[in-house]
Amino acid sequence: MRIGFAIQDPRSHFWLILGHAARERADELGIDIAALPANTLDEQIAAVNSFVDQRVDALLVGPVAATGLANTVERARMARIPVIVVASDLLDSSVTCTVRSDNVKGAELAAAHAVEQIGGAGEVAHLIGPTHLQDSVDRATAIRNLLGRHPDVQIVFERGGTNWEPETGAALMCEALDRYPNLRAVCVANDTLALGAIDAIASAGRTGQIVVTGFDATPSALMAIYEGRMSATVYQSLRGMGRTAVEIARRAAGGEVVPPLVFTDIALVTSANLIDAALETVYILPGVLRDTVERGDALARARDEIIHAQEAALRELSVPLIPISDTMMVMPLIGSIDSRRAQQVIETLLEGIASNGTQLVILDITGVPVVDTQVANTLIRTAQAVKLLGAEVVLTGIRPEVAQTLVGLGVDLSGIVTRSSLQNGIAYGLRQR
Repeated sequence: MRIGFAIQDPRSHFWLILGHAARERADELGIDIAALPANTLDEQIAAVNSFVDQRVDALLVGPVAATGLANTVERARMARIPVIVVASDLLDSSVTCTVRSDNVKGAELAAAHAVEQIGGAGEVAHLIGPTHLQDSVDRATAIRNLLGRHPDVQIVFERGGTNWEPETGAALMCEALDRYPNLRAVCVANDTLALGAIDAIASAGRTGQIVVTGFDATPSALMAIYEGRMSATVYQSLRGMGRTAVEIARRAAGGEVVPPLVFTDIALVTSANLIDAALETVYILPGVLRDTVERGDALARARDEIIHAQEAALRELSVPLIPISDTMMVMPLIGSIDSRRAQQVIETLLEGIASNGTQLVILDITGVPVVDTQVANTLIRTAQAVKLLGAEVVLTGIRPEVAQTLVGLGVDLSGIVTRSSLQNGIAYGLRQR
């Protein structure tokens, strides 16, 4: 069985851990899983389409947006490929199952903690994640609703970010602090935004004075709680999410009816239960690090393969060999010829002659700007090597100035058929047939 995973940016702690967990469970079940990362909707559409074209047995999707994948998901459905959505919802698509945490419950836990820490009264900032993601929308709605039940708590600042990056969180928090210096708490949509907010609070000299809550229980957030820079985060079992998604995909691919929505564990993490939350991270960290190293090696190998392919393509372009008939080929040379390219000319010609049974090769130098001793020697060596294989070289494209140069260099081309143009060379070859 083969599963395709159209995953979000695997460099983030969230997707790094979730992706590892999915691979971990797939390995245990003897399932081949392949991941294609995406940062944009277009990239994810391309990834899903690629897996559909490969006819994978099941498809996991970590959506980069709540809408926009409908046509692509429908294509998978028509190909009878189960689609399992992970961590968030797709609002415009009919999928086999969604595996995620209860974002509403988690956000309510975080907001209730903030209210408790500030004694049920004070100004609060609310930093929202990207609104094109449904989990961000659900968390924001839950935070508003819970804070709204406390009349002495006011949300005085609320902004959404276009991404989850710490820099975005820092920028939003700086704006909030400038406008509302009496802030007592900030509820943040996820941990990376919260870490940026923490940095901004520290720069303002307010560490420990403002309650900060996040969501995801990433390793960096747990460390921030340990250091007293963050008050709470929401634990959602990323390992459980990744493993469950693979299990659901296996069942669905086998024809089993699976539930449309599966919730994974969720809990509030504070300094009081920090060790419990950290244990899962400690348990999974060695595997995540190993995955990272292996993926780095794989990327390096892929990069090397791309470089080699590009070099091969450049070699083919620099010394193209074009069949004219079953027994005749043309090699048009363009640009300068150094020793390396001269060797490529000879190697490419000999390989082409040997594999195609070529009897006559036209070597056209119309596009060679300068004919010097290096070029002349290349032509002679090429003709000699070709002759050893029982074929003939016809040299074309000798302009008047080139002829003068060759004579001045004392080059003996008496053993090589020459013609003034490529057309004349081809006509000669056809007559020889």
